[in-house]
Amino acid sequence: MTTFNGRSSTLSFSPSPGLSDGTNLIPTSQIISLIPSPTADGYTLLHTHAPESLPGLQKTLLVAPPAALISRYNLSTLPPHLDPAVVDISVVISAGSGTGKALAYWSDVVQPLLAEYGLHEGSYIVHTTTSADTIHEIATEISADGKPPQSVILLSGDTLLFELLNSLKPPSLPQRRPTVSLLPLGTGNALSASLSKSSPPLSTLLLGTPRTLPGFKATFSPGAHFVLPNSTGTKPLPPDNALHGSVVLSWGFHASLVADSDTAAYRENGSSRFQLAARANLLPEPHGYKGVVSTILPGRDIWGALPAPTQHFYTLATMVSNLEETFCISPASEPLASTLHLVHFPVLPPTEVMRVMAMAYDGGKHVTDPQVRYECVRGLRVEIEEEEERWRRVCVDGAIVVVPAGGRVEVEVVPGVVDVVYREG
Repeated sequence: MTTFNGRSSTLSFSPSPGLSDGTNLIPTSQIISLIPSPTADGYTLLHTHAPESLPGLQKTLLVAPPAALISRYNLSTLPPHLDPAVVDISVVISAGSGTGKALAYWSDVVQPLLAEYGLHEGSYIVHTTTSADTIHEIATEISADGKPPQSVILLSGDTLLFELLNSLKPPSLPQRRPTVSLLPLGTGNALSASLSKSSPPLSTLLLGTPRTLPGFKATFSPGAHFVLPNSTGTKPLPPDNALHGSVVLSWGFHASLVADSDTAAYRENGSSRFQLAARANLLPEPHGYKGVVSTILPGRDIWGALPAPTQHFYTLATMVSNLEETFCISPASEPLASTLHLVHFPVLPPTEVMRVMAMAYDGGKHVTDPQVRYECVRGLRVEIEEEEERWRRVCVDGAIVVVPAGGRVEVEVVPGVVDVVYREG
């Protein structure tokens, strides 16, 4: 713990390297909250370590910090969604998400953070995922009749939230929507990357408020099935062949690279696994995905096929702006807006595909490229005309579904089934 006894200290509001004169700079990306001290004008600043790759919760004592800092970060008592007198709190740790750091992040950062506000063991229930069924068991428990309001802290990637949504959907959805707090420990962390631009996840956990998370429903042809990670097997879809999501549905290049990179060897590379799989899918030449892509535009009720070649390459519908922290796939998507945006382009040479993808990493400039179709849609339908199974894979929030030969998937925006803790800028 760094203590300041009369010596000047500086709090940086943008990432900066340490200064040679010993001034301690703390980027806003690492600031969590301020706890007022009993002494006049005293505060304890809670923050993470610099560099961020090092785990651990840090405490810095401050005297008379700037008013703007107090206004932004001061928190003396827990908010309702973290108050055990108001809600039942569950912590779900996905030990296998991303590069496998969720357990250490819980013990080194999150658990000590909660303890600083008096939230100790016994105030919440901790679950560690051991199989794909763990989240379903948790959802069954929190959906039981007579339960008080539920608050769930997820240390995971997007797929665990997807599994929770599909365990809570009607008819098992409780009268009151559960509140979900996202602490991103996956690979892409698309939803958190899109919601956390103005407030880091740990600060949002404490200082945010629950808001309805909009979603979509994807309905598949009978016979569609999940492909399990590492290609370890398959699993049937729900009886109605419908899945609920909140991030993305894709067919073509994006779905293929997500599916191909879902192995232990690829996951060791973190978010770089997507770029490695992307290169593999471009060589020796890009595949032309055969099918019919149709949309319903806002204010209309008639499906219209895209005026594009029968061979597609990139077909993606999303409710979020970013698929990774720096990969802006839909710049017009606003946080928690009930809008679906289509990103589509046909088969292009490998160099052109990489150029378009690089523009997405440059603030979403790919949507200005004349070869890219980008628009807000009410719904999306993909009728797949591929014989080989690998070209019939569809990605739904990181999960992979294989559509049967001659089958299709249809997507529409639906009301949300959970609240998510969010903090505006």
